[in-house]
Amino acid sequence: MLNLKDRIRLIRSDISNINIKENFDLIVANPPYIPESEWEKLPLEVKNEPKDTLLGGKDGLKFYPVIASIVKGNLLPKGLCAVEIGGEEQVPRVKEIFKNYGINRINVTSDLAGIPRVIWGKKT
Repeated sequence: MLNLKDRIRLIRSDISNINIKENFDLIVANPPYIPESEWEKLPLEVKNEPKDTLLGGKDGLKFYPVIASIVKGNLLPKGLCAVEIGGEEQVPRVKEIFKNYGINRINVTSDLAGIPRVIWGKKT
């Protein structure tokens, strides 16, 4: 065991009703990031998932400003935030959104297939 019971607190929330008045060392999000125009092209096994858990608006970026706002207001100095993204085409836009909310030192991590999958950064 890691003996974190007294040192860690996890909060799971739906972004549509989040109202947290606390500060955190780490904020992680896995928002819907698929553009609406991509729905018909998705494999059937993916389309079996609820649409609202997959589709992130017209460009797939609907939730990133909301997440960035939460990070700006609730991430402690030197804290870390990480979000899942839909691939290479979303990297520049999500980076720009993050920077607009004071999230810097931004990095991108790819999945095992080499697709950029996580953008993470620190509030400075």
